[in-house]
Amino acid sequence: MPPHDALPPIKRRKAIPHEFVLEAIAALSPHTRSMFGCLAVYVGARIVLILRDRRDSTADNGVWLATTEEHHASLRHDFPKRVQADPNYQSPPLPVTVQHLRDEGLSQPFINYMNGWKGFVAEEAA
Repeated sequence: MPPHDALPPIKRRKAIPHEFVLEAIAALSPHTRSMFGCLAVYVGARIVLILRDRRDSTADNGVWLATTEEHHASLRHDFPKRVQADPNYQSPPLPVTVQHLRDEGLSQPFINYMNGWKGFVAEEAA
């Protein structure tokens, strides 16, 4: 058996950011992988969430929802509150209006960018 000083150092495992999220979805048997300094959460083969809590750059910390472009319009800034208030809450159908995006707090440059997504933003009447 080699002496103790010949053993490689034990790598400390980082704390899981926002661990309560994994506890909340435990019934779905999620698994995780490190990804770009974050923790990607998978259910089966699909990535569903990204958990981020970094001390060096806090602006993007939180729980990110993984979705496809076609579902972005259904994401409202206050979606969790709306669902808590009304479990039957339905997101607005696509395409959404420019006013809807403004009401959700999107900037005009971002709205202009989203106008390039086919079927996402309703064409305004001339």
